[in-house]
Amino acid sequence: MVCSMMVFLDRDGTINVERHHLASVEGMELLPGAADGIRLLNQLGCSVVVISNQPVVARGGCSPEMLDAINRRMVELLASEGAALDAIYACPHSPEDGCSCRKPKTGLIEKGRRAFEAELARSFVVGDKCSDIRAGIASGATTFLVRTGHGLDTERAGECEPDYIVDDLRDAAERIYGIIQRNP
Repeated sequence: MVCSMMVFLDRDGTINVERHHLASVEGMELLPGAADGIRLLNQLGCSVVVISNQPVVARGGCSPEMLDAINRRMVELLASEGAALDAIYACPHSPEDGCSCRKPKTGLIEKGRRAFEAELARSFVVGDKCSDIRAGIASGATTFLVRTGHGLDTERAGECEPDYIVDDLRDAAERIYGIIQRNP
């Protein structure tokens, strides 16, 4: 099956264990089910892209080179479980910078849309914070709030309205699979 849609994934708390501003390669640890979910999306033929706010760079807690090394480690861990990402886009700015790439703004999603010629109305955004959900809504994508990372607190706060609330990335991927099966 070929998927003309795109799946945008938050990184921290969605793919890997939330570490509050992950700043070392050693801290990169995949969440249970994350590789399974990404592998299922890969099997569907969907482009899978990470979109991640990384203010730890702007605050000096992590160099751009270290951020690249952390992301390479994530890719290696996923590959060891048969899962792959098509791209990783990160916003290295602080919230005060007012950039267009920091979620809930849609700059990272737009970058992915242009690179992969995606149709956002047929795409998905998965994350654990309202900023992820709001970016997805603003772009016209279907949104999934995962209960991993900050997701359970986000759900309880009720400050954003995702299309779906799921336990984890594997659950989101299974739901996306069902949606694609109904609307090829």
